Amino acid sequence: PRNLPSAGLWLLAILVYSVVYPVVLQPQPGQDQVLGGAGGGLQAVIGWAAVTGSVGAGGALPALVVFWWTPAHFYNLGMAYREDYARGGFPMLPVVRGETTARKHVLYYLGATLVAAGALAFVSPLGILYALTTAALGGVFLWAVVSLHYERTAAAAMRAFHASNAFLGGLLLAVLLDSSVV
Repeated sequence: PRNLPSAGLWLLAILVYSVVYPVVLQPQPGQDQVLGGAGGGLQAVIGWAAVTGSVGAGGALPALVVFWWTPAHFYNLGMAYREDYARGGFPMLPVVRGETTARKHVLYYLGATLVAAGALAFVSPLGILYALTTAALGGVFLWAVVSLHYERTAAAAMRAFHASNAFLGGLLLAVLLDSSVV
């Protein structure tokens, strides 16, 4: 870590990933992925703090994108492998509350993800590449999630899962490319 704020956040991330998530959150029925998304989002805040020496909106908004994206991503996987998670005793939302509830939650969390990603476009110096990537891949992710509501199969859940990967990967690449020209 480069400075005190990033060092403190780095230690918090280690604590969340190694203790809080596996011991406290993962056994919680249905919402463990939501709370676990906070640990994933910390990486953006750590990076921002390492560069700027403070915690600010530039790190908080990407962290929110990852935080909201996490359940929209993992609940799709939970629906695709619902029986395996149930046999393993993992209380994912599709197991404990059913797939209908999980599909609704995926849509809600995707909406929050898209709002956070859009807000980042407005408050940061990111350019047209980021905005177009967010719109295009966000549209693909939304299409896959809406399709899941109609198809209701493991294959549709996996398409939504893969669309979530493409969305976040493309978004992060666009941030990297757009921020390198600023």
